[in-house]
Amino acid sequence: MTTYPCNYSGYGNFIVYPNPVEGEFNVEYILSENFGEGHNSESRTETNINNPQEKEFKIELYDKDQKLVKTGNSKHGKVTVETFGLNPGTYFLHIHFGKEVYTDQIIVK
Repeated sequence: MTTYPCNYSGYGNFIVYPNPVEGEFNVEYILSENFGEGHNSESRTETNINNPQEKEFKIELYDKDQKLVKTGNSKHGKVTVETFGLNPGTYFLHIHFGKEVYTDQIIVK
């Protein structure tokens, strides 16, 4: 298993937005030819839905005590994670994509 750090500007072909979070955030797989074309989520989603090469992935969100608090599986190359009920603070996102795991910090307001 290979683990990579990530940030908004890109890691592999994933973006996480918004961060900091109020209510929900998105994790989205972007095909490399579309990566960096701006941050309009509608255009990214349309591209992924219409592309037969969309990728499946799963996410796990852990709190500061390494307790699993949320999970999700992608649909059309995207996962939306609700953060209602989570205490404000830093959480750790793991994106499982094949044999790779990408990690990121999420700030919940």
